[in-house]
Amino acid sequence: MSASRLQLISYSTYRGEPPELVMSFLKRELRLARRSRVVDVGCGTGRLLRRLRAFGANAIGVEPEAGMRRLSGMTGIHAGSAERIPLGDSWADFVIACQAYLSFDAERAPGELARVLKDGGRLVFFDLVWPARLSGFMRAYRAFLKKSFKFEIDSPAEKRRRHRQAVKLFGGDVFHSKSLGDVETRLTWDELLGRFLAASYAPAPGSPELAAAVVTLRELFGRHAVRGRVRFKLRAVAIYGVPNRSGHATAQ
Repeated sequence: MSASRLQLISYSTYRGEPPELVMSFLKRELRLARRSRVVDVGCGTGRLLRRLRAFGANAIGVEPEAGMRRLSGMTGIHAGSAERIPLGDSWADFVIACQAYLSFDAERAPGELARVLKDGGRLVFFDLVWPARLSGFMRAYRAFLKKSFKFEIDSPAEKRRRHRQAVKLFGGDVFHSKSLGDVETRLTWDELLGRFLAASYAPAPGSPELAAAVVTLRELFGRHAVRGRVRFKLRAVAIYGVPNRSGHATAQ
């Protein structure tokens, strides 16, 4: 189902992994170079893609949502998905994806991701998780998501689910995981609401469930805001390695 325009605008404005941390990691740890060939799968409106191109990488975006592609205003973002990447074999030095990797088809995507990578090319996923220490607002926000949507990013079951997905996409337990550090922002009400609306667990626009969730979220904001802002902190994580090609059958 296509995302609503409200969700698309919220995503393009408020959502996304911190590009500064991501770029620093790619350059420092994985030796991303100018003219490196990079495919950003599920690139959204191209927030990270812009940074890659500004650095000098030959970066191509792949995005299944037509609304995202239109909102980007960029060239070089192609219709496609992790299961069908519109590039030739062995094209890329890096194939990267942010939290979109969690929705990749674990049967069809692995072979396609490996197909477009050169021998020795890196597959890299970026994720956002709860930090080790949560502020008063973040504790309340986590409890709100758990109660309202059964969403527990730090539960043992969710951690196992994410690990299993990575194992399938890499073709085995052949990857590394590294914390890139905590990212803290101070959000106004509009910014907090925008982040919530951009999340995959947010109820459909116009639904009674969304109306009730917004009322609860507004109450949380009112209790914890200081000078009109709340502290919002997440931890950025990189999952990276060379995929095991022998474990993959290329998608047709």
